[in-house]
Amino acid sequence: MTARSRALLILPHYFHGEDNAIYGSTSAAQRGQRRAALERSLQAWRSHFGPCRELDWHRGAFDVSDGELESLDIVILVYQDRHLLDDALLARSRATHQTVAIDNPRMLPFGAHALIRRHLGEYDWFVYAEDDLAPTDPAMFRKQLLFQRHFGWQRLLQPNRFETNYVNYGPKTYVDGDIPPDKVARIWQYVAEDSPSLTLDTALGALRFERARNPHSGCFMLTSQQAAHWVAQPHFLDLDCSFVTPLESAANLGLLKTFSLYKPVGDARWFLEIEHLDHKFSNFAWPEHRRQPSTAPPAAATVDAR
Repeated sequence: MTARSRALLILPHYFHGEDNAIYGSTSAAQRGQRRAALERSLQAWRSHFGPCRELDWHRGAFDVSDGELESLDIVILVYQDRHLLDDALLARSRATHQTVAIDNPRMLPFGAHALIRRHLGEYDWFVYAEDDLAPTDPAMFRKQLLFQRHFGWQRLLQPNRFETNYVNYGPKTYVDGDIPPDKVARIWQYVAEDSPSLTLDTALGALRFERARNPHSGCFMLTSQQAAHWVAQPHFLDLDCSFVTPLESAANLGLLKTFSLYKPVGDARWFLEIEHLDHKFSNFAWPEHRRQPSTAPPAAATVDAR
């Protein structure tokens, strides 16, 4: 499989404005911000992985080249009329939307799992992403293939989610730090893993990956092989919501029961990341502690990719 493949991107999207709401998707005051984030997310997926142009000043023309993907189909899942979509936005982003028939709108993200099963065999990649995430790296798919080529498709690499604080102009903030050890032990129990730390030696230096102590990224990317394997499991679409809330469970729990989930760590955090188009986490009034340089323990598995 090459990076220039067919991909299906599924975005669950919900908005229903309420007063004194806790979540952005239900905050009447954040309607404009949520709409802007959705549009920026769709634009980022299209611009990073679709065709691109380059100005040729000598000829006074645009040189057009193929995108990273051969094609990208975008499906936005909605509940009733509780959304911020309109025909103009769908046309600009070349996206379609589907209404999911459910009683509880909090279960909307699980509709993405059903859609993956329905389209098995039609795509090389299946991508799930929350509606306020924007990719920043056109090489995301290539990096996934690199990781799988060296460490196997039974291991799944998750991006590091970060915020750029455009309110207080604070530092770039990675927002999915470690969860408590007892909860880590609980999510690691599903799949046995003898190599919790992996190192890939490259011309850019050693890239280190560790089994995720917080698997949440708000998204995941599966090859057709991984998607078929997941769908074949008896727990697929069991609607288990025991990991935080239905939102986090839909993004993580089925995968945790099927694969070993990893993230780039330390100086390699940049290797795979995605932007959260919000600033709520980076605005936490938490104290700052200077992290001391640490020497990584010997890796359980090391591969040279040079």
